[in-house]
Amino acid sequence: MTQRSLSFAKRAAAVATLALSLGVPSSALAWRAINGLDVNPVKQGVVEVVGRAGSSGQQLWCAAGDYMLRVLSMPTSQRFYIYRGRGMGETERRSNTVQFSVNPPPSGAIAPGISLNMSAVGDNMTVASARFYCDADQQPFWFD
Repeated sequence: MTQRSLSFAKRAAAVATLALSLGVPSSALAWRAINGLDVNPVKQGVVEVVGRAGSSGQQLWCAAGDYMLRVLSMPTSQRFYIYRGRGMGETERRSNTVQFSVNPPPSGAIAPGISLNMSAVGDNMTVASARFYCDADQQPFWFD
């Protein structure tokens, strides 16, 4: 991690903390992932990915993995978890949001699998696996 990107992450965290304390709407704090989805902080260690209509599980994991890597500087081998399954957002009034956490949810982690069921609280994968979906999302149509 370069000094410049580390400095950016610290400034972003400070701005988010200040804005939350001043009552700025959460949507103003959104961080835009590589695939264009917004990621909003919810509370310490929990973020909410705001999908668009038709956003796939791959796209939601991609955005969360991108945030974990580029904002939180998590190692690529680190697992993160679905904290709250797909549903109405807390940070934006959108029905296609999922919350992710750096720690297992209170109900605990579930064994990782190949499912992209965005309702399975405790489902988890590594940052590298989630970021793989970003690359898959960028493939030309003839690779489908």
